[in-house]
Amino acid sequence: MRSAICVLLGVMAEGIALALYAHDRGGDRAFAGLFGLCGVGFLALALRRTNRQNRTTGAGLLDKVLLRWGADTFTLRDLLSGGVAVFGASGSGKTSSTGRALAKAILRHRKGGGLILAAKPEDRAMWEGWFRAAGRSRDLLILDGKTPLRLNFIDCARRLGWDARETAKMLMIMGESLNARDARREDSGFWEKQQFRMIYYACLIINLAYDKLSATDIHRFITASAKSAAELRTPEFAQGFHATTIQHAQARARTDRDKHDLSQAITYYLNELVNLSDRTRSSIETGVFGLLDTYCTGKVHDLIGTTTNITPDVMLDGKFILVDLPPSETGEFGLIVGGGLKYLTQRMVLKREVGEGDGFHVTWCDEAQLFITSFDHEYLAQSRSHYGCMVYLTQSLHSYYGALPGESGKSQTQAILSNFKVKVAHALGDSDSAAYFSSLVGKERQTFPGGSLGQSRGSYDEMFGASRFTGSFSEQVTDILQPNNLMSNMRTGGPDHCFLCDVFLFRSGVPFSTGRNFLRVAFSQKD
Repeated sequence: MRSAICVLLGVMAEGIALALYAHDRGGDRAFAGLFGLCGVGFLALALRRTNRQNRTTGAGLLDKVLLRWGADTFTLRDLLSGGVAVFGASGSGKTSSTGRALAKAILRHRKGGGLILAAKPEDRAMWEGWFRAAGRSRDLLILDGKTPLRLNFIDCARRLGWDARETAKMLMIMGESLNARDARREDSGFWEKQQFRMIYYACLIINLAYDKLSATDIHRFITASAKSAAELRTPEFAQGFHATTIQHAQARARTDRDKHDLSQAITYYLNELVNLSDRTRSSIETGVFGLLDTYCTGKVHDLIGTTTNITPDVMLDGKFILVDLPPSETGEFGLIVGGGLKYLTQRMVLKREVGEGDGFHVTWCDEAQLFITSFDHEYLAQSRSHYGCMVYLTQSLHSYYGALPGESGKSQTQAILSNFKVKVAHALGDSDSAAYFSSLVGKERQTFPGGSLGQSRGSYDEMFGASRFTGSFSEQVTDILQPNNLMSNMRTGGPDHCFLCDVFLFRSGVPFSTGRNFLRVAFSQKD
C-alpha cells in the first residue's frame, strides 16, 4: 500500500514538472526541476520498499538471521525446523536471557504470529514490554476472560470443517492438559481410548441430529444414556433427550457413511455400554465427566463455550494471542483453555497450504511441561512445511516424564525432543538431563598419558635422583562433552555474573563453525 502511494506521488510530481517545463519560463523551469527531483525521490522510495518486501517472501524470508554468535547464525529456517527446546534448572536464566533474545528476534519480523501460553503471573507484563519495544503492541491480543475476546472451541472446529472424530480428539487433548499435573496410571492408555469412544459417538449422533454441537449437549446426552438394558424399555428413557436425539439422527442420516457410522454409535450406547459392569463404566465416565464438567461451567464456559469474536486465523496474519491464564493462579481454567487452543492452532497450521508471502507461526510455552501433549510429536514432525514451529522451555527431562504417562511417556518425550533441531541447555540441575545432552554430542577415542614410579635400587639412586619412572599411554572411548560440564561452572545471570547466562547450543545436522554440533555461548539479561 505504501509503495503504491509513493508511486502515485512520484508520477504526479513528474507530471507537474513536465507541465511547468512546457511553459518555457525561468521561474517555472526552477519549480519544474524541484518537482522532478521530488518525483524521482518518490519513485526510488517505492522501488526500495518493493525490493524490501520481495526479500521478505519465500526463500528470502527463511534466510533471515534471527541471532548471531560470531561466525555462526540462527536463521528463520533453523527456527522453522521444529523449533527450539530450552532446558535449565530454576534460576538458570532460561526466560530472562535465551527466551528474551529469541522472542525479541522473532518479534522483529512482522510476518510472524503465534500463540503464547503464560505460565507465570508476571509473563503478561514481560511480553507486553517486548511487543512495545518492537513497535508491535497492536499485534498482541490478550485472552484472559476479562477482555471482550471469546473463542468457542467447538464452533471454531466446525468452521474449520472438522468431523466428529476430530472434535472428540480435541476434547481428549484438552483432557491431557487438564490432567498434566496428576499422577497417571500405566494403563491410562486403555481408559483414554474408552473415553474417546464415548465422546466421539456422542459427537457423531448429536451432530447428525441437530447439525450443531456443544459441550453442554455432549454432557447432557451422555448423562441421559441408559444405565442398564432394562432401562431401555422404560417410557421415561424413550421420551428423554438421549433417545429423542438418536431418533432425530436416524431421520437425518442420508449418506451410506452417515448411516453406517450412526449404526456403530447406536450399538455402542444401546448395546455395549449398558452391558458393561458398573465399575468399568464408572471408570470411563469419571474421566469424561471430569473434562465436560470443567468445560461446561464457570469461567471456562464463558470464555470457550459461548460466542466467538476472534478466531485462530488471526495468528496467521501477524497477530499473537497471549493466553494470560497462568495455571499457578487459575488451575484447571488455564490448563484446559491453553491446551485446547494450542491443539486447535496446531491443527489449523497443519491444514494450511503455504504460499509466497505467507507468514510463520510460533507456539511459545514456558513451563512447557504444563502444556505438553501426545500430539506435539505429530505436529513437530510436519510443521516445517507449513511454516509452524514451537519454543518449549522447561527445567529437565523429568518435567516431561511427569506430564506424560509411564514408560510410553519417556518414549513420547524422546520423540518430541528429536524433532527440535535446536536445543539449548542452561545450567542443569539433574544428572539425567545432563547425560541426555552429553549423548547428543556422542563419544570419541581419546589418549590418556600415565606412568608409575618404581622402587629405588639403593642409596645412590636416592642421593642422585636416578629416575625409575615408567611412562604409559592408554586409549579410551569417552564422552566428548562431559555431563558435569553442563551442571557446573556456568553463569546464571544476575549482578554477580554481570547479567550473563552461559548456555550450550546443540544443533542436529549442520555443525557449528567449530566443526562440532555443540557450541558454548552466553546470553545477556540486559540490552
